[in-house]
Amino acid sequence: MKFIKSIALTTALLATSVSASQIEVDLNDAGATSTAAMDYLTVNYASHTSVNVVTSAVTTYAGVNAIGVDFGFLAAPVVADFGSLVGCPSCGVENTLSGVPDFLGSGFTSEYFTSGMGLTYGISLTGSLVAGELVYTGGTLDMYSYDFLGAAAAPTTYMPTKLFSSEFVSGGVFAGEQVVRTTITSIEAAGEDTFFLTDYNESFEDYIARTLADIDLYIVQTVAAGQLAADIVDALSDNTVNDGFGTVYVSAEHNASITFSVPEPTSIAILGLGLLGLASTKRRKS
Repeated sequence: MKFIKSIALTTALLATSVSASQIEVDLNDAGATSTAAMDYLTVNYASHTSVNVVTSAVTTYAGVNAIGVDFGFLAAPVVADFGSLVGCPSCGVENTLSGVPDFLGSGFTSEYFTSGMGLTYGISLTGSLVAGELVYTGGTLDMYSYDFLGAAAAPTTYMPTKLFSSEFVSGGVFAGEQVVRTTITSIEAAGEDTFFLTDYNESFEDYIARTLADIDLYIVQTVAAGQLAADIVDALSDNTVNDGFGTVYVSAEHNASITFSVPEPTSIAILGLGLLGLASTKRRKS
């Protein structure tokens, strides 16, 4: 019973003791010093959502995960291919992540100039409408890298390389603000030594292995109050974006920030003490 209480205390502390950490991104495998520290990432993108007005079920896709999605009733996919999604020379920079300060997206220190690489993402979320608010209950956010030349040369067949995946923890749209929190669950081989925590001077995977702590992503954006409800009403009267049985398709443009957060050092230390306590408890029992 004492152990259960200590774990509960540790969990509570970790939930409230997080700090945004500056990051560096190394897309050309030259070491973290190839970019300067960024406070967060920012992206302009379109979300693609189906809403069942009978059951209130909601499904949202964005970025790479929206490629080929037609929700089963649209005449064409919401995103045809990767080349039409992100920053190849003929496509602009929609859905391409930039840094703040913008050491990733422009300027002579940019990864784009040193390696011809870009950074993009994919989102899949499920949830429901609750009292008019959008509440998500599950999903993923994946981070990808890609090269401009590949996307430009073969936009219909080229696909980016996954760097890491993160799993939904909590989030939704409340009072004109959308906040989604995810936790990194796996780092792909291509993503090793790509993302670095400046405060700790180590890569994401080394930090997780050393501390046994999570790295959280917070996606934050402002949305117009009541806009989703208005879009649903419009879609119900447009046969090109509904299935005739209560499911409608709505889309919206967004400008979001992505912040990486980690537990404070004191919280990590407390977690370590909790794990040591578990080990000693097991030894006493044995």
